[in-house]
Amino acid sequence: MCGRGSAGGPERPGGAEGNPRGIAQGLRFRVKFDDDDRTLGSNGGCGVDDWKFTQQDPSEALAKLHYFSIKKKHARGEVEARITVKEFASAKTSDMKFFAVADIELNQKSMKFQPCGWAETLMGALTECLRNLRKFEYESPDPAGEGSAEGAQL
Repeated sequence: MCGRGSAGGPERPGGAEGNPRGIAQGLRFRVKFDDDDRTLGSNGGCGVDDWKFTQQDPSEALAKLHYFSIKKKHARGEVEARITVKEFASAKTSDMKFFAVADIELNQKSMKFQPCGWAETLMGALTECLRNLRKFEYESPDPAGEGSAEGAQL
């Protein structure tokens, strides 16, 4: 039960006589939602987006996280970028509920840029972030300037 209504007794389509073993097949429940009476299917009425109802105040910025990974080729090989897409329960603007951001910075030697994207769908935000990821080059750190740092880490 999702906690938004009260369930009545189960209703068996076609009656109980069609199921001699008492197996819960095709059960439907009547649920009272305020003044609306609805029939719930086999998932108990728990939709995919029920987590959004746990947010009490939009200032909490509750978000569900979706993770993706991609390899970006650069002059010295390749680097893995992890992209996190946040699906906000309630967005500040009604049409932009998804925000994607990569965990690496690009164009480091001139002006650092962290790929990101906003959209009204998960796919749209991911696509925008990937477009920005592909647009700029990953400039790996200079091996001559990093030599002393590597020695310090060993």
